[in-house]
Amino acid sequence: MVGMFVMGARAYLDMRTIPEGANEIGVQSSKWSWSMDYGRGTYHPELHLLVNEPVKLTMQSSDVIHSLYIPAFRAKKDVVPGRYNYMWFHPTKVTEKVSDKELAEATKWTEESATAWDYDKWQFTPDGYRFYDLYCAEYCGQDHSQMQTVVVVHETREDLDAWIKKYSSRGSDTLEAYGEKLYARRGCIGCHTVDGTSGTGPTYKDAFGTPRKLANGETVVMDENYVRESILVPKAKVVAGFQPVMPSYKGQLSDDDLDSLVAYIKTLSANAEVASDASAEEATEDETE
Repeated sequence: MVGMFVMGARAYLDMRTIPEGANEIGVQSSKWSWSMDYGRGTYHPELHLLVNEPVKLTMQSSDVIHSLYIPAFRAKKDVVPGRYNYMWFHPTKVTEKVSDKELAEATKWTEESATAWDYDKWQFTPDGYRFYDLYCAEYCGQDHSQMQTVVVVHETREDLDAWIKKYSSRGSDTLEAYGEKLYARRGCIGCHTVDGTSGTGPTYKDAFGTPRKLANGETVVMDENYVRESILVPKAKVVAGFQPVMPSYKGQLSDDDLDSLVAYIKTLSANAEVASDASAEEATEDETE
């Protein structure tokens, strides 16, 4: 019995002792999405790692208890609100890339169908990487089953750094194009649909520029300022009929990120131009008073 205890204790300590020099990635969980922090303002729902390099995940929840679970790694850890938790592992198998032809066909189909990228359908990421599944293994509410993402293991540091750099800034994209990428990358699409169907939050199809009835009985027009405030302080003006479950993105998005998201959301509505003109006139009146 003593021998079994010693062996078990050693294994437990090995699991809990993070190797020196492990790469650290922040993990933010919220109903019902994951956000990985790669540093220098780079966030993405996918978890990207380097083969044969130990990695430490520093995890926190913005609302309820979640649990990060990667079946292929035999790794699972609760993510608890109000505290940091961590886990580490050592990926040993690279996830392959599909051919340029396969990626081009999937990208074309997705663009023509005007839908979000379907990981289940294609079994590779929008960048062409095969992946391991990552789930939430702790029931966390209405869309718990949809709280999943993927893990990609890169073969070289150069390939991983190139992927991180690709998502670190807007680059040459227009505000609208980058905003569309951010909308998917930061998990907005998980709660706010763009096709008019209902979700955890209100749809943004033809929403910009229209009156929004709030839970407190007031009515406001959805304009640029409303969108920015709703992203940074989501509980300030909650739309009637919906629960105040959205986490704040304050400190996680740059001004350019916010401008890009606003610009993209405007493209989803036929009322956007009218609302922008009205906001401009209101601002001019305020300046002249």
